[in-house]
Amino acid sequence: LRPRACAAGEVLIREGEVGAEMYFVVRGQVEAFDKAGKILATRGEGDVFGELALLHRQPRAASVRTVTPCDLIVLTKHDFDHVLHEHPAFAGTLRAEAERRYG
Repeated sequence: LRPRACAAGEVLIREGEVGAEMYFVVRGQVEAFDKAGKILATRGEGDVFGELALLHRQPRAASVRTVTPCDLIVLTKHDFDHVLHEHPAFAGTLRAEAERRYG
């Protein structure tokens, strides 16, 4: 896990890109938006984002930018795969949460 501090307005994820990491929000707020700029979701302290592209090995479904200054924790794809292999229950929890959030 790697800490990352961001200013408000930073784009962290771009729709269509191949996902290389997921994020945990420690402090602050981010928003997911589509190509038209429509806000799809807002995430804050304790939330995660970016996990879908890693779980399903698919391009990013939306872009994400910081709304406020944020402190994030970044988990790379390599380390994510290692965690899922070592802790299969965690993989199930992430998949269930993704299903709940995204249908």
